[in-house]
Amino acid sequence: MARYEKLHLPDEPGFWETSHYEPGTKPPRRIDGLALPIGVQLCSDTNRPEGSHLLGADGALAILIPRATEERTYQRWKVVFRANALTSCAYVLSVNRPAPEHGVLIGGPSIAVGPSGEVLAETTDQLSLVTLDSAEVSRARAAYPGYLPVRARLYADAWAEIAGRDA
Repeated sequence: MARYEKLHLPDEPGFWETSHYEPGTKPPRRIDGLALPIGVQLCSDTNRPEGSHLLGADGALAILIPRATEERTYQRWKVVFRANALTSCAYVLSVNRPAPEHGVLIGGPSIAVGPSGEVLAETTDQLSLVTLDSAEVSRARAAYPGYLPVRARLYADAWAEIAGRDA
C-alpha cells in the first residue's frame, strides 16, 4: 500500500543509525485506501516539522509515528508531537518501544494528540483506544492556525535557495 524510508538518522550512543542505514530520499506522502488518509513518519523524522506540515497540507488526517526513544527525552518529544498536530491540523499518533533493549534505555509513553494539539491519550503500560474523527480535523483546519494559507511556493523557493548553498 505504501513505502516510507526514514529521512533523519541519529548518530549517538545507542542510536548509531548512520552506521547501519542510508537516509531516505523521498518526502512522506499521503496514504489512501484506509478508512481515512494517513501519513507515516519514523521516529526522528517528526523532529523536522516540514514532513508533518507536508502531510497535513496533502490531506492526511492522521500521522503515525512509530519510534524507539529514551524515556528521559519524552517531554521534548511530547512538545514536538503537540506542535506538529496543531500546525498540520492532523492527529499525531506515536507508539514507543515498551522497555529498554540491549543496554539502550528506550521505552516510555505512547501518545495520541488531536488536531487541535490536545493530548487524547498517553500511556506506558496499557492499551489505549482513540477514535479519530474527520470532523475534528475539519474544525481544526477552519480555526486558527489551521485556516492560515500554507504558502507552499514561497517556502519552496526559500528552501531551494538554501538547498543551493547546501554542501
